[in-house]
Amino acid sequence: MNIKTSHKRRTLSSIEAFWRQTKRSVKRPIILEIPSDLEAHYTRQRARSFKHRVALAGNVIVSAIILYALLGAVFESVQSIRIRDMFYAMVIQLAVIVLPRKTNELRNQQILALCTGLAPLLLLMHFGEIESDYFLLGTFVMRFLYPWNAGEAALAALPPYLGFGLTRYVTSVDEHMVFFISIFIVAGFQWTRERERKLNFILEAEAYEHREHIHEGLRMAAKLHGDIISGDIDSKELAARVDYEPMEELGGDYVKMASFGDGRTSIVLADVTGHGLSAALMVNRINAVVENIMNFRSAPSDSAAGLNRFVTKTFQGSGLLMSSIWAEFDSKNRLLKWSNFGHPPPILLSSATRTIQLLAGKTHLMGIQEIENPLEPSIQVEEGDLVIFYTDGLLELDREEGRMDLRTLVEILEAYYSSISHDIGADEMIDYLKYFVHSQRVGAPKDDLLLIVWEIR
Repeated sequence: MNIKTSHKRRTLSSIEAFWRQTKRSVKRPIILEIPSDLEAHYTRQRARSFKHRVALAGNVIVSAIILYALLGAVFESVQSIRIRDMFYAMVIQLAVIVLPRKTNELRNQQILALCTGLAPLLLLMHFGEIESDYFLLGTFVMRFLYPWNAGEAALAALPPYLGFGLTRYVTSVDEHMVFFISIFIVAGFQWTRERERKLNFILEAEAYEHREHIHEGLRMAAKLHGDIISGDIDSKELAARVDYEPMEELGGDYVKMASFGDGRTSIVLADVTGHGLSAALMVNRINAVVENIMNFRSAPSDSAAGLNRFVTKTFQGSGLLMSSIWAEFDSKNRLLKWSNFGHPPPILLSSATRTIQLLAGKTHLMGIQEIENPLEPSIQVEEGDLVIFYTDGLLELDREEGRMDLRTLVEILEAYYSSISHDIGADEMIDYLKYFVHSQRVGAPKDDLLLIVWEIR
């Protein structure tokens, strides 16, 4: 393809794009109407805009008066302002600055907007006859500064025009034409600005409505997600305390606990990679599967293997993975068993020896591949022992000393555990962990946080 042909094609493409844009513009309504249920809100918005502009103009004019008075006192070539005229102008302008704060009505704000021109007019009269240049300057500056619509801009420009004509007896056709053309220009410019303001207001209102609709859906989804998170358990064998803090309205952390009535209590703790809506949707799907698997009351390894099969099939192609730990406490044999798929290891606090132990032994994350016989370590536990389950939101805690890691967490728990002489329960430990997180965290949380403490009874 030669350069000439390429240039021709680019030109035709530009013409086609311009024609499509023109057709879209023609289809848009020329006059935009604010929906009736939003008119009051739009009026208040315009009133606030006028209030801001009146205060801005008033402060600028007061500063200009003071500056000009100082220049007149320093330089002989600058005509000084009489103290009386300066006092009147300052009183008028300060009143215009203060009064907008006393009212929120649009019409009152517009009247005050017109009054911002009184002080400059008073001072201009001090210098002699007002020329047409002053009128044009006031018409353009004062009528462009404020958010008038086309009709308001034209009406706001008429009083100075009439006042100028009465005081100067305008008879020249050319001057009349200049005045009318200037009013026409201002009205046309404000018509365009008002249309843009209405369009932006309507788009913002629609966007706000859509956001609220989405947020309402998220709030409902968050409530449903919160309902599937297991609450505290109090039984003669075990006390369990749960604290869940999602990073957003929805999260990917999940816990389900169930007591089987034969002295066994199971817990499933899971963390879907990521957070937000996609992770929460996966958690909701997992919940139904977990409840179904729990009905079989199988060993932790068999139950975890069944959950992994479901996750591997369901998450395929989604880019999501899941860490999970399935644990069980057998109160008759005082035995804790678990099967861990890529999850941070639980922490055992021994009441008898006052030591801390990581319950290690895990395989890869769920969703990678199926495993028929995953690991199932076990350990003997005694009355008063605590078992801490958590998601990696605890390990991703940003502190002034740096980001938390597993080794640091163990050191902190050892220091706390050795500093107290009395036995602590699940309530005290969960309160300490929550206090630690909130007092040590620097900046916004990086992930959802789920804490569970088991107290063996």
